[in-house]
Amino acid sequence: MDMSKLPRLSQSPQPPPPGPADSPGGAGGVNYESAQRPPQAASPDAQRLTYETMPRSSGTAAEIWISLAIGLILMFMGARFGTYVISRVTHEPFHTNVTWNPGTPREGQEVGYWDLDASLGFPAWTEASLWLFGLTMVVDAALLFFAGGKRLWLVGAAFTLTCAVCAFNAFVCAKCFSAGITPLMSMVALAFGIYMAIYQWGLLKEVSAAQALVRA
Repeated sequence: MDMSKLPRLSQSPQPPPPGPADSPGGAGGVNYESAQRPPQAASPDAQRLTYETMPRSSGTAAEIWISLAIGLILMFMGARFGTYVISRVTHEPFHTNVTWNPGTPREGQEVGYWDLDASLGFPAWTEASLWLFGLTMVVDAALLFFAGGKRLWLVGAAFTLTCAVCAFNAFVCAKCFSAGITPLMSMVALAFGIYMAIYQWGLLKEVSAAQALVRA
């Protein structure tokens, strides 16, 4: 049989060798080693971003407004104490427009601000308690607005101021009660002050714990 007369079979070309794109670690494949590699830990800067750049919530904005508004109202109610403080700083005379009764050693003389006694409701003490607590609330509003409650030393300073003013208000309340006077506004200021101190103490612990986590 003449094999030369049989039709020749077509020779299909061989597939090309695999290139880099078809290798297991190439651009078209999956790198097994990189898929199995554990994720890298976030850097301290990346962790800090989630803490420091947190946007201010609407609840915080409302709390800032409430603290600022009530603080200014209380400072207005105790404005005479603020005027007294300014007069002491500027060395200007301060007048109470109250004179000593006839028959007293200082008859006809003007009564000093801190000499106004229980017959007038201890106005110097009660006005001081309201004005100082109002100032504390304004400071708290400024702390939340400018620092966002994220700076430990500012939160600690605000907490210390609040505790000091609460102690002063408690002293004023005790002084008035001993004279048979009910210092309603000083009691309200004391109640608000205790609430603020509790809130600031919790914030102080949160900020301290967050900063310790960032440093770790």
